[in-house]
Amino acid sequence: MTGATKTYFVSGGNRGIGLHFVQKLSVRPNVQVITTARNPENSPDLQAWIKEHSNVHVIRYDAAIREHAVEVAKQVEKLSDGIDVFIANAAIAENPQSVLDTPDDLWLRHYSINVLGPIYLFRALHSFMTKRDTRQVVFLSTIAASIGAFPGLSISAYGQSKAALNYTVKELSVELANEGFTLISLHPGAVSTDMGNDVVNKFAAKSPEIGEYMRGISITPEVSVTGQLKLIDSLTKEQTGKFYSYTGEELVW
Repeated sequence: MTGATKTYFVSGGNRGIGLHFVQKLSVRPNVQVITTARNPENSPDLQAWIKEHSNVHVIRYDAAIREHAVEVAKQVEKLSDGIDVFIANAAIAENPQSVLDTPDDLWLRHYSINVLGPIYLFRALHSFMTKRDTRQVVFLSTIAASIGAFPGLSISAYGQSKAALNYTVKELSVELANEGFTLISLHPGAVSTDMGNDVVNKFAAKSPEIGEYMRGISITPEVSVTGQLKLIDSLTKEQTGKFYSYTGEELVW
């Protein structure tokens, strides 16, 4: 598949938003999709899709283990001579609590997976992207990470980790400006995935009103990914370093 017209890399493609990215991208003509999963053998939906789509490849990857990023790069080298679009999707959102109540291990786990994980992975794959002219990098974030549009919910470790990821996008957009990269931070919406629904249920247990509101604004992975790909497909170099919603609207940091 090294002769594929375009190669997409999507982390965390075993379920939810990541799986929908894999499915939608892989049915495009002349496309190769490389994705990751912590336990590929325990990802039945992804495995079923791979059996029917030979242009999809999955690599074992745990964002909490720094060395895995290097191993991913070694596997990518066997599959493709370059990467056009890098989508950092793998993340966690666990047990939202107030700042004073969030335990140390929860802070560290969110920062390790949601911030350092994408940084290490992009660093390991950066050289593959310089072999293609597209050089589009998308870090999935959340409106909950916006300071200017703070939602007023205690999301502590998750919100702060994604805010740090947003900072990384802004910083990289400056550092890689001369290399022709386009980097954006992207809010996928309040998506009704397993992870998203789990967060909503935890909020609902504390406040039924908030839970009801969050369920009311939730969207399907289909709607989310369709919107995100519409934006990604039309990205220009002038958009680098910005924060967007899946709707295409630019968001405040």
